[in-house]
Amino acid sequence: MEEIKAFIVEPIAEGHGDAFPREGIITFEGIKLTTPESIVGFVHEVAHINTLPPFIETLEQKDIRSKVLYEIANEYVAEQALVNIKVLPSLNSPRLQRIFTESVEAWMTESELKFTYDPEKLKRIVDKWWINHLKSSETLLSSFKKLEKKALPHMKIKRPTRNLRIK
Repeated sequence: MEEIKAFIVEPIAEGHGDAFPREGIITFEGIKLTTPESIVGFVHEVAHINTLPPFIETLEQKDIRSKVLYEIANEYVAEQALVNIKVLPSLNSPRLQRIFTESVEAWMTESELKFTYDPEKLKRIVDKWWINHLKSSETLLSSFKKLEKKALPHMKIKRPTRNLRIK
């Protein structure tokens, strides 16, 4: 990407952002932009510019669980980038823990399909995957497919309950 245009917008949902990779544009809500939390959120959106294009076709064919795993993987990419340039001393465990609790619930609202999962178990699976990914020479997309194989069985789809009529 030759250029990325970033639009800092008035806050409405606390740290929300969007990336538009084809256009090279991100938007980010301007909440305390100098805090580490906001810097990580901003870099998360910038990371989408690089990580999303190879995933677009794959994610369009998948359900919300894969899309949530992609968002989680993108968060690891963003934080690792900040660790690599010494903005963060290490992957931010409290922030990552919130990803597996609060953020997954928020991302799930984008779909009628819901799933259940154990946040701690899913975090262990993703942490192990990330370590293996960093050691490998695989692309993020091919490595991500391995993550899906490990994680999706632990993200059980909720079946809709039928409304029973009692006469």
